[in-house]
Amino acid sequence: MSNEMQDKHEQELHTSEEHDSVDEVAVPVTDGYELPENYSQLKKDAHRQADWKRRLQAARELGQYSQPPVIDLLQHLLQHDLVTAVREEAYTQLRELGVEVERPEPQSGELFNHMTKTLIRIKKSLPADHTYEDFKGKLNRMREDIYDTYEGVKGDEFDNWLRGRWEALDLTVNPKRDRPKSNPRTGGKDTASKRQQRK
Repeated sequence: MSNEMQDKHEQELHTSEEHDSVDEVAVPVTDGYELPENYSQLKKDAHRQADWKRRLQAARELGQYSQPPVIDLLQHLLQHDLVTAVREEAYTQLRELGVEVERPEPQSGELFNHMTKTLIRIKKSLPADHTYEDFKGKLNRMREDIYDTYEGVKGDEFDNWLRGRWEALDLTVNPKRDRPKSNPRTGGKDTASKRQQRK
């Protein structure tokens, strides 16, 4: 390629790059509201159950916009997210947008149904001589939602908390057998006995 042709080619590339840099990105419009260009992605991130850091970042970015759909999404995070840091971020952003909301209370108790039962099942699935790290890794693979949520809730104390739960799990306990079951036969005998007493 001659020097003249090469110079022309480089000039065309430079012109194309300048054109690309000044092009405006289309802003999505929903129900008449102009939303951030990445609103769809932010909405997905705000609903990622197993990634509290993405939800936290989504809340932070959504707080830059005051459109009603964005406020609704922030209120959803404030009311329903299990991780306190995410709810706090949603609260902060809503307050800065002028929305009157109450500061969220820290979560208490178990955050997932049948938590102990789930942990026992995971521990039982591992070899008898497994380590805490084995248990931790399998929990992350089998129930990423539990792992991620408690990692966000417990912060630096996550490992101490999880190790304590692992050590305390009693593998001789069967949650299914611990629940009282009605015995149809016993029920029948009791009914017959009551009938005799009535006579």
